[in-house]
Amino acid sequence: MRTIHKCPIALVEGSTRLFVHRGAKIVLVDHQIGIPAIWLEVETDQPREEREFIVVGTGHKIPSEYAHIGSFKSDPYVWHIYEKG
Repeated sequence: MRTIHKCPIALVEGSTRLFVHRGAKIVLVDHQIGIPAIWLEVETDQPREEREFIVVGTGHKIPSEYAHIGSFKSDPYVWHIYEKG
């Protein structure tokens, strides 16, 4: 079954590891009630796999092995979400 899942991510230094259905497609990066999250379109019949994400503040170093997946505003800041590739 195809559906949308919301996965909260940590707004702290370090990475967040999520176990999501294989092939999950990121459809939105935002925050809800101040909690950063990634919304993914998933096929629930697929097995789960581990994916790793980091939150980077504007002007902060971005590790080379991560790719940008989205940004969101949480006044007065803008946060940038990257996935390890």
